[in-house]
Amino acid sequence: MMQLDNMEALRGTFRAEVRGLLQDMERSCRTLESPRDAEGFKGLFRAVHTLQGNCRMMGFPEASELVHAVERVLQLFVARDLPPGTAVASLLLQSVEALRLLLGEPGEGRGRTEVDPTALQERLLQLVRTGVGLGRPDEVLAAPPRGRGPVR
Repeated sequence: MMQLDNMEALRGTFRAEVRGLLQDMERSCRTLESPRDAEGFKGLFRAVHTLQGNCRMMGFPEASELVHAVERVLQLFVARDLPPGTAVASLLLQSVEALRLLLGEPGEGRGRTEVDPTALQERLLQLVRTGVGLGRPDEVLAAPPRGRGPVR
């Protein structure tokens, strides 16, 4: 009985933290068009890194992999190799929504699966690999061409 109570407490903590981290991510993603805020980026990066580890620990591998792809895009922002813009912000916001679906019911042990995290993850990693889409929003948001190498 004690072990079940501990798991339920852990799930409750996870749910609350996921809600807060996703809200923070969404808020930060909406500011990506504005001048760089170094502290804001660091905070976003920490939130994403925390969410990735928590998802992995709680048994949400698809969500953890998607968050890792988001983290890779954010690394480009921190290194100033990727300029802020609407297309990238939109792609990151789509990731937040996908994570909400994947983690919609973490207390039940499984999230909802009405989203294809693999396709979104591929789009994020395509951006990391090639920088495609920096000029036109529709380039980033289009699905990547098939057969252009492995997704890392």
